[in-house]
Amino acid sequence: MTEANFNRNDSRKMVELRGTTAIPLVRETPYRLGFARDGRPSGFNVRTHLAIDWLDNPEMRIAWSPDGGLSTTVTVPAVKFVPSAVRRRAQTEGDLVLSLSEDRLAADIDTRFTLPDLVEGRFQGAFASDGLSAGVQLTNKAEWLGEASAEGSVSADGSLSARLEKTAGELVSPVPGLRFTGGRFAVTLEGDGGLGGSVSELGMEYGGIAQTQASFSIANGAYAGNAVLNLSVPGLSEASGQIAMADGKLSGSFTLGRDSFPEGLPLENGSITGRIGETGALSFSGSVGIRLGPAGRGELQASYEEEGGFSIGVTLDLAIPGLQTAQFTIVYDGSDITGEGELAVDPELLSGIEGAVSVTYTEGRWAGETTLGYSADNGKLSGEITVRVRQAEDDSLKVSGDGEVMAQIAPRLQGTLRAEIKEEGGIDISGEIVVTEPLEMFPEARFERELVNISQNIPLWAILVAVLRIRAGVRAGVGPGVFRDIRVTGSYSIGEEGEPSFAITGEMFIPAFVEGYVGFGAGLGASVVLGSLTGGIEAMGTAGIYGAISVIPELAYEDGDYSIEGVATMAAGARLKLSLNAWAEVEALWVTVWENTWELASITMPVGPDLGLQANMSYTFGSPEPPSLDFSTSDIDTDRLIQDAMPKDSPPSTGTREAVRNEARWQGAQRAAGPEANAVPDELEAQANAQETPPTPTPGTAPDGPGAP
Repeated sequence: MTEANFNRNDSRKMVELRGTTAIPLVRETPYRLGFARDGRPSGFNVRTHLAIDWLDNPEMRIAWSPDGGLSTTVTVPAVKFVPSAVRRRAQTEGDLVLSLSEDRLAADIDTRFTLPDLVEGRFQGAFASDGLSAGVQLTNKAEWLGEASAEGSVSADGSLSARLEKTAGELVSPVPGLRFTGGRFAVTLEGDGGLGGSVSELGMEYGGIAQTQASFSIANGAYAGNAVLNLSVPGLSEASGQIAMADGKLSGSFTLGRDSFPEGLPLENGSITGRIGETGALSFSGSVGIRLGPAGRGELQASYEEEGGFSIGVTLDLAIPGLQTAQFTIVYDGSDITGEGELAVDPELLSGIEGAVSVTYTEGRWAGETTLGYSADNGKLSGEITVRVRQAEDDSLKVSGDGEVMAQIAPRLQGTLRAEIKEEGGIDISGEIVVTEPLEMFPEARFERELVNISQNIPLWAILVAVLRIRAGVRAGVGPGVFRDIRVTGSYSIGEEGEPSFAITGEMFIPAFVEGYVGFGAGLGASVVLGSLTGGIEAMGTAGIYGAISVIPELAYEDGDYSIEGVATMAAGARLKLSLNAWAEVEALWVTVWENTWELASITMPVGPDLGLQANMSYTFGSPEPPSLDFSTSDIDTDRLIQDAMPKDSPPSTGTREAVRNEARWQGAQRAAGPEANAVPDELEAQANAQETPPTPTPGTAPDGPGAP
């Protein structure tokens, strides 16, 4: 208030006060206030403005009353918090309502504005007795830049200062595969209410395949600008495109044609286009044709995964005869078009094989190989088969394979067969099944007779004793008759119509022999305290005639015809066998603690020529031709038959080892030195006489004849 005027002649405005308003953050404005003769006020109504420029100084009307004093109510639209140049793009909420309290402005501030794809500003604070106090939070709304925010303020005098600024190292983009390698961005609200900022030399890289260095300015409340987008995919020719920012939205593209790939790949015409979307995400469209040999052709397409992985490939339904159709993916690996997958075996075409075959595509060719388990005929056939896939010269895909399977037809009938997957279809099983043990037709009939059995025990001196033994006899036998080497050979195809081919063969073998033998043995024994040391040498000679009959029939079936072939062989020959063995033994406390036997020599010699006769017969059942027969006396393996006919057990030994062991245990008067040392003690003589008693013939042996001891 500066002055007061009195006018007695004006009853309505006898007194008039003139002055200037003084309210913080409100422009100083002249006012007049009149009082009538009766003291009633009149004429106070001041029009002024809020003194905050960045809010556009909104108009205020101030009134006064004797009871309430100064008063005003002003609504400041939220849009006034937005810089004037970009208000048309802004989205706002939270109008400001001002009033006067104790001659000062009063209001709570919570106002927000959003500039899409650029920034959000939020003002929070109050007009209070000490003036204006408010904070400003700026939050990035360009999603491709990631999360970022910063704090600013409004001072007591209404000045505004807020700045959001981040470097590339502080930014994490939510766009798949996009990362920042350098540069910065900033958004500012200045004291005059202006909006500023820019994206400055911001390095952007997509999964290592596309790069750019972008600089965008802020115009009309949005980023704007252009940059070059460079493509660098391993193995592809360099390509480039454009990336642009308009109205806050990103866009860009580049193109890959057939010429972008290395020469030599089986490609056709077409192109793949990469695009940068509004959110900054990279995507691909289009395709390049590719020839895949017998699998046909496909469309090579590019993809960019959410994790930022880039790939160029094609997925197709791959059909290979013998395998189940499955989806197969082929990709470009930077130098070649390759692929790898698994296709399950078709059980209807390859019965008995379970599993999947690994198939690859590389250098324009299909191939594959996997070893799988095989089981058929309720487990009677089992094993492993290696299944192979190849691309034939005519570009067709073929399935083949082979392996070994075990055939267990019966407890004693088994064999290893060869399984082969035929390219035209089916599994061919071939080989032979063998009866593992001979079948005995009748047991051996054996005749044995001992002709000579002489034993001489010679006490030496002190603890030594010597024993001489001579034994001779004859043996003869027929059998056992066995059916051996039984084999079933043939082949048949699983999964195909048609008759199998097979052959069954074996050998009926009947040996016979008659032989004489002579054995001579000499040994020494030494008796020691609580034990004995013994050793000696033994020679055995046998001579005899040995022979055998072998019949090998073969029954075969092939092409619907049964046939039989047979070979009958008789062989006989004389043999002389000489053998020489040595032995030694240590016994302590009636327990053998060490012993060994050495074969010093063994030789079997033919005596005279071998005799052999062989007959061959062949006949096809149903044939009008009679069976064919032929005989032969040459090219016969008589030696094998004669060796098989020789008995596997040797003639009985001379018994020298047992006799020496018994004599060495004698500990009687012979331990005393003197003239009686050469005398045979009564106990030893009785023992020797007992050993000279001929053995009792066993059932089936001939009785003792003349000359038997």
